[in-house]
Amino acid sequence: MNPHIELLQETTKILGSKNWVEISHETPFGFHEIAEPTRKNISVTDFLNNPTSVDTDFYDTCVLHILLGCGVGIDIVKEVIKKSLDVFSTVIVLEHDRTSSDWNTDAIRKDHYIDNCFSAGDFLLLALNNDWNCSRVLHMSNKRNMIVEISK
Repeated sequence: MNPHIELLQETTKILGSKNWVEISHETPFGFHEIAEPTRKNISVTDFLNNPTSVDTDFYDTCVLHILLGCGVGIDIVKEVIKKSLDVFSTVIVLEHDRTSSDWNTDAIRKDHYIDNCFSAGDFLLLALNNDWNCSRVLHMSNKRNMIVEISK
């Protein structure tokens, strides 16, 4: 199965009927298969510049879509997660797992910024060091992608 579609299906299964904001490295990006108003796509920059601009009465859930795997730095990702936890009741992090065998060539690793990514264990350690609770970690597509649900 296509890894994007598999990740989309699992993410929407977790989200159920919720309306959600998808934060990505640029817009448009991410799960374009889901239209507004169910999914609202905003960029990291727009979110960090104005995190309270989102109508949290309508959007109580946030999905961070492959930020590290698109080249966003870890300090920015940590800032986005911290602000997301202040704004949204549910935060889902979608990311590439650098330990997947999918990243077996230098060209593929570079194209997907894999050296910028974490393993699930690395992410759990990051969460522990930042007092984030990880209630769910799922792997898809031969560990290519992972879904991490976090809260304060």
